[in-house]
Amino acid sequence: MPRSGRGGEVVERLAGDEWTLYRRHPWLLAVLATDRPPAGPAVLAMVDRVVVAFTSAGYDPAEAFRAYLAFSGYIQGMALLIRRDPVDTTYHAWWSATRSRLERTGRTRERQWLAAAGQTRPDTDLDTWFQFGLGRLLDGLLQGPAR
Repeated sequence: MPRSGRGGEVVERLAGDEWTLYRRHPWLLAVLATDRPPAGPAVLAMVDRVVVAFTSAGYDPAEAFRAYLAFSGYIQGMALLIRRDPVDTTYHAWWSATRSRLERTGRTRERQWLAAAGQTRPDTDLDTWFQFGLGRLLDGLLQGPAR
């Protein structure tokens, strides 16, 4: 659901743009997700757009930059889950072996979330996972700065 007002729609669109960038070009994550990213015009413009949106949500420039870091850090963290290279083991085979090992060692008891985890797959559900977390992150950030 798009977040309206106070920069919400803009920030959500910008998140989608950055996510799409990593989905199309996963190698960019290694270039941008660092404490020393390239400070070229494209990167500066991307940060500018997000900072301006957070500023319009009531943040001062320093807080808007911190909000940008949380925002971009979330997107980059989720982008780590994007499969970059073909692997010998399919996700299904990996999950089956992992679940069996966890069951043998008793680690599935009292962890109902493991059953839910077995019903989802990164290759088909990654965008859903991304949108779920992004929505909650933006709900918090777009309330404006804590005073």
